[in-house]
Amino acid sequence: MKNRVTDAETNVDRPMQGQSPYTVNVSLQYDTEKSGWSSTVLFNMIGRRILYVGNDQVPPIWENPRPLLDFQVAKKVLQNKGEIKLNISDILNRHAKFYHDLNNNKKYDSADALAIDRVTGTNISLTFGYSF
Repeated sequence: MKNRVTDAETNVDRPMQGQSPYTVNVSLQYDTEKSGWSSTVLFNMIGRRILYVGNDQVPPIWENPRPLLDFQVAKKVLQNKGEIKLNISDILNRHAKFYHDLNNNKKYDSADALAIDRVTGTNISLTFGYSF
């Protein structure tokens, strides 16, 4: 994905806002119909991207890449009419860092100005569904 915004008048040459140079999505699934058990592991990661476009006075704010790992396990019950699911999302619970890349080295380090440091936390849910 190599879309860029260029403007010779304003001397702008940057990636599009919100567009990552790469996306990684991996899904592993296991399903045993006979026993009613199923499980899924999901891994997602995107490359660094612009959160806010800067200007002459303020440099852009970049989003640092971070891995996301989710897990789900489910069990069919009540003659396959019911299902119990356990979901755990954002298991790694890494900080979402948004920063000004002051040294223009295309990664977050101590020379950069941290604008936002957010931890969303790991979410755990247990649900029950029933089909009539």
